[in-house]
Amino acid sequence: MERYNFKDELTPGVFRLLGRVLMPSFIMSLIFVVIIAGVGMVIVPDLSAEGEDFKTFLESAAEYESDELTGIMQEKIMNIFSLNMGSFIPLLILLVLGTFIFYNFSYNLSRNEVEKGNNSFAGALGNLFDKRILHYLVLSIIIGGLYQFLNYLVQMTGNAFILFIFAVTVGPVYYWFSLTYAAVGIGNMSFSEALSFTQSELTLGRVARVLGISILLSIALAVAGVIVGLLGILVANIPVVGVFLAAFMGVFLFAIFSVFILSGFTGLYYRYLPDAGLESEEQFIVTD
Repeated sequence: MERYNFKDELTPGVFRLLGRVLMPSFIMSLIFVVIIAGVGMVIVPDLSAEGEDFKTFLESAAEYESDELTGIMQEKIMNIFSLNMGSFIPLLILLVLGTFIFYNFSYNLSRNEVEKGNNSFAGALGNLFDKRILHYLVLSIIIGGLYQFLNYLVQMTGNAFILFIFAVTVGPVYYWFSLTYAAVGIGNMSFSEALSFTQSELTLGRVARVLGISILLSIALAVAGVIVGLLGILVANIPVVGVFLAAFMGVFLFAIFSVFILSGFTGLYYRYLPDAGLESEEQFIVTD
């Protein structure tokens, strides 16, 4: 890891890694979006009737109060989902599976780059369908399920102060435990080993830093979303190719955001991994 000294230079290393893996990840993102869109067109029925009704409702949205408008929109969306649940469920399963495959690709790519200086697209395609997918799923159920349950309980209180405390305490801890995915993806740990590794490195100072980074990242993402959204509207008006260019820009923004997050957790994984861990024969080796 001569080019990446995450233990002493985390931020420069993360941005260096981001620059090296962005383009291969963008290509994989395009492939992912095309597959999802293609499958969606096949398995999801024509929603033109529901879509037209929803469009008509939006045109009259100014007549409603904000709280009432939100409730009606949620009701209409859930109604569309319930009427077409048989088609949406396979698509959701495909989305989850595709996301985990993207994790495998990204962490293969990051490990190849960090340890071998190899950022080739082809080199990261090995072992995309392995046991790590199951461990990602278990982690999502444990971490995501627990967080959503606690979030539901807090939301039920309706107390703004409690909501704030929850956001600045439990929220950063939840984001910190996303490091478990890097432990599985790069280190080939089981979900229990990944949870143990991540918990052992959890400190108050790191939670505070995660909170600060989360706030800055949210602001940056919001600004980028507005800029890309405005550009997308302008580009979408270009005859014939406008819609495709707008979609292309959206995928590129998604790639930048996702790769930045994954590169960050890659850096954190190597930063807190004991030196001996890199030489362990049990570590997952990605072949070129």
